[in-house]
Amino acid sequence: MISLYEYATDWYLKKLQAAKRVLYAQVHLTERCQYHCGHCYYAELGKKAIDMDFDAFRSRIKELTHLARSQGRFLRVDFTGGDPLLSPVLPDAVQECEANGVVCGLKCNPDILACGDAQSLATVLNGCSSVSLSLDGTKAFHDSLRHRRGSSDLVVKALRKANELGLKTRVNMTISRDNKDMIRDVFADLVKENVTVDAFTFARFWNGSFCDSMLSREDLVDCFDSCCSFYESYLSDPMSYGCYDGLRKPKVQLAFKEHLWLPYLESKGLVDKGLIGYARRIADSLNCSALHQTVVIDPDNELFHCRKVSLAKVNNLTPGNLGGERFRSYVDSQYMCRSCVNEGICFGCPAVDEIVEKSDSGNPCPFYSRLK
Repeated sequence: MISLYEYATDWYLKKLQAAKRVLYAQVHLTERCQYHCGHCYYAELGKKAIDMDFDAFRSRIKELTHLARSQGRFLRVDFTGGDPLLSPVLPDAVQECEANGVVCGLKCNPDILACGDAQSLATVLNGCSSVSLSLDGTKAFHDSLRHRRGSSDLVVKALRKANELGLKTRVNMTISRDNKDMIRDVFADLVKENVTVDAFTFARFWNGSFCDSMLSREDLVDCFDSCCSFYESYLSDPMSYGCYDGLRKPKVQLAFKEHLWLPYLESKGLVDKGLIGYARRIADSLNCSALHQTVVIDPDNELFHCRKVSLAKVNNLTPGNLGGERFRSYVDSQYMCRSCVNEGICFGCPAVDEIVEKSDSGNPCPFYSRLK
């Protein structure tokens, strides 16, 4: 058994070390989707249901592979959408990644994975290393959000299939004021179902049309407090562990995806004090993808650092454009973050900044008062 302090410190060290080695691409293969979720930022962009052209994808992969190798990095690709399993080019795209030595994963809906024909899925799943799924609350809440009864059960079924196939699994919650008190319940349900989850995460709800549902700074701290409480208890139970890849690990692993986890954990003494300085030396930003070696590719082949911020559009794939100065200058201009002691490891969330400015709802960061 390990303490939360040991677990969190080890998690961040591994993430920071990986940040030096990876060029990450999130590829939206299609905008087709079985659901119409109210919290979906991609739906708010008003895109039409189109599919990426395979030749365009193949060209991008060759560009990205060359760029990664020129920087001494390896390329990691996650296919998403919409639901990438609805894309007619997904099998060929996975094979193209394999041919170029590129590790790839899926960010998908559970329906096809849980109920699809095993033979037709074999080409895709055999070429992928991971599956990411969403579970946004209790069964009733999750199903109502997706306007489909039984959707939450499909998530569990899809997780079981992924476990059987030896795929890494990630479960993400999108947290708003409507479901912020359900994090503990979702975690408990995953434990009860006895599925293996390699990363259980949550991210803040973001939608310009529903600003009142976004978390306040007090709400966010409450979420952090709740997570630490139940996960510390979970880590203290010998039954919470299993053997994976020859190592003893928690069956459900908490991942600190949200930008402000590290400042929170540091303020509570739940990570090594030297981690903050190490993070500043090794990475521009710990969780904000727009300031990393990251690219998001739309079905129409447009490039972005962050799909939620229009100013994050990239004109071409060059080292100077990835983790680039143009977007950094935008972040530096934001009054919220430029004078904060955590600016070097967090950089806030420019997408949330834009919404806050438009709604005049105040600074959402509970650590902003800790000035340099």
